[in-house]
Amino acid sequence: MLQLKKNRSFFGALTMILLGSQILSSCSSYREERKPNLISDEVIRDSEKTYGYFAPKRLQTWNNVIQRAAKLSEGEKVIFVNREFNEVPYSSDFALWRKEDYWATPFEFLAKDAGDCEDYSIAKYTALRNLNIPVRSLNLAYVRKLPSMEPHMVLLYTPENGGSPLVLDNEIKVAFPLKKRTDLMVIYKFNETNGYLVNGQKNTSGKNFDAKTIQRWKLYLERPGIYTLLNEEKEESKDSGFFGLF
Repeated sequence: MLQLKKNRSFFGALTMILLGSQILSSCSSYREERKPNLISDEVIRDSEKTYGYFAPKRLQTWNNVIQRAAKLSEGEKVIFVNREFNEVPYSSDFALWRKEDYWATPFEFLAKDAGDCEDYSIAKYTALRNLNIPVRSLNLAYVRKLPSMEPHMVLLYTPENGGSPLVLDNEIKVAFPLKKRTDLMVIYKFNETNGYLVNGQKNTSGKNFDAKTIQRWKLYLERPGIYTLLNEEKEESKDSGFFGLF
């Protein structure tokens, strides 16, 4: 009888540990969800002083896109964000900023209601990061158009289950898989944590390098979050649940 009680105590304790592990695991998963960076009403109102009468309405677009896309599946978020930001008119950096090359923040892109290929790509990247798309699934890609070899930037989205990345391109409304974009050659790609030198390889995996060696990207990430609308990226923990605490 004493041995039976001991066994019951042991199995009871084990059950509590396993339940605790499941609860903590679910809590851990919940904490991984970021709260999106929305532009405050005060900042939207104040934007009129710098960017003109229509700027507040244009900046409200950011909040509307994020809030509407939050209800969609991951794949639907990608298509929706690509379509919405492709509606912004194109303009060269020189026409907007009197600079040969300027990487505008999503705030500037929408306040000006115009941008070039880097601005579309960065805005889409930022929106999808705010919608909890993993950083490993997103890469800004410096490409060459074929056969002209003209430089261009696009955003690549790779689903968690793998496959050819989707190309989010401001010049083509539909997001096609990269394997079908025979008009593009990827030179390098990068995100907040890594860079990959590809040089036209079809598998696009490439050789790793520190993305912050791209000077414009480094300077961009150092700008205030009120403009970049990016949270600081942290390494994703592989530990989960009760046993991950030890």
